[in-house]
Amino acid sequence: MTVTDALKTTLRRLLAEKVPDGGSASDTRFDDDEIESLIEDASNIYAAASQGWLEKAGMVRSELGDVAQHAHGDSSWQMTALKDLAEYCDKMSAHYSGKAKSGSLVIQMAEKDALDYGDETSVADDLRYIGGSV
Repeated sequence: MTVTDALKTTLRRLLAEKVPDGGSASDTRFDDDEIESLIEDASNIYAAASQGWLEKAGMVRSELGDVAQHAHGDSSWQMTALKDLAEYCDKMSAHYSGKAKSGSLVIQMAEKDALDYGDETSVADDLRYIGGSV
């Protein structure tokens, strides 16, 4: 796709990587060059979002490691399970991948006079005629 400011903004929104007020792209996980590359390499905005979420899952795993709980003396705290966060990123990637692949469905119909619904055998024959299965 051809990169536009509108597509960059949309992709950042789909990736939950909006540039913070008063901030810059370096305050997000994706700099402008990476956002542009995702757009250029994709067939549509949803394919770009799918790839972005896949890359984001890898970033999350790399940034946060496997530590989800910490204790020091009498205090301890537990963060959101990092595995859950990475799985969320993977699910978002799959969601946008599905949207990227969705399109119109073409149904082939047989001519009216070719159909004879006298019995089950003819219905099965008609389905085979139009390319269906029984």
